[in-house]
This record gives sequence, structure tokens and C-alpha cells, in this order.
Amino acid sequence: ALERERRNGGGGGESRLGELSGKAAEAVQQLREISHDLRPPELERFGLGPALETIVDDTARATGIHIDTDFADPGRLGPEVELGLFRIAQEALSNMAKHSDASDGRVALACDGGEVQLVIEDDGRGFDDAVLERARGTGGLGLAGMEERARLLGGTVQFVSRRTNGARVTVRIPAGGDRP
Repeated sequence: ALERERRNGGGGGESRLGELSGKAAEAVQQLREISHDLRPPELERFGLGPALETIVDDTARATGIHIDTDFADPGRLGPEVELGLFRIAQEALSNMAKHSDASDGRVALACDGGEVQLVIEDDGRGFDDAVLERARGTGGLGLAGMEERARLLGGTVQFVSRRTNGARVTVRIPAGGDRP
């Protein structure tokens, strides 16, 4: 109807059509972002190490934090393990960016025997145990969410932090992603 009105010389239809076209393009972009977030293409195509490099680079570029990486290639892991570790790293890097006031950070990935270890640390202001306990109590998506992801994969997360001494998140997960 709007296209017909535009062809017949109705000026309001043309501006409305342009507005709707813009909203449709925005909706398509949002769907692409949601699809990307569900299973990042880098993770699917290249594996955990390269996907982690991408989010580390993005975080460093956005924040100015110098982040070193040390990735021992664990080879391809189970899809659940790769996605779980990716999401935990994503959350830890997001916390680093939002809360740490860090100037330097480090992300390390290693596979020792049947276990994958991921360490994310920074030299920022850290947090105290009360913050961790509040996060666990609210069941939020941050620290408690990291613990839940690791637990579902048969692993653990350890948070070490002191005010003004930075923070370290250490994740250990069976390489095959065996569940308890």
C-alpha cells in the first residue's frame, strides 16, 4: 500500500517506506548479531584459540588494556567445551573491561593430559570476597554464570582477587567435556 501511494504521488508514503526499510535493515542486522552470538563463526571454523584471540584483540582495542596471550594449541575440543570456555573468557574479559581499571592483562590456554586450563588475569583493582558472594547469591550471569558453565562441563572456576592487586580467573575443564 505504501509503495502504491508512493507511485501515485503521495509524499507521506515515501518517507514512511524509507522509515520501514531502515527498520527492516536494523532488524536483519540484529538477527545476524544474535546468530553470531549463539555460536561465533570464528569458534566454529577455526577453534578455541583463534576465537579467543579475536575477543582478546577486540577487548584490548576497545579498552586500551595491553593483554598478552599464551595459547598452547589444544586441538579441537568438543563443541560444548569450546563454547563454554569461550563464553567464560568473554565474561571475564567483559568484567576486566568494565570493572578492573587494569593497564595489563593476560589470557592463557593450555591442555595438560585430559584437562584444559584457561587463565584470565589483570593488574587492576580486583574485588573482595563480598562481591563474589553477592554474585553467587543473585545467580547473575557474571561470576556465578562462569561457575555454572564450568560445572555443567564437569569443571571448576577459581577466582583469586584482592583489592588493588588485580584478579585471576582459572578455569579447569576435562578436555572431552565429560559431565559429572
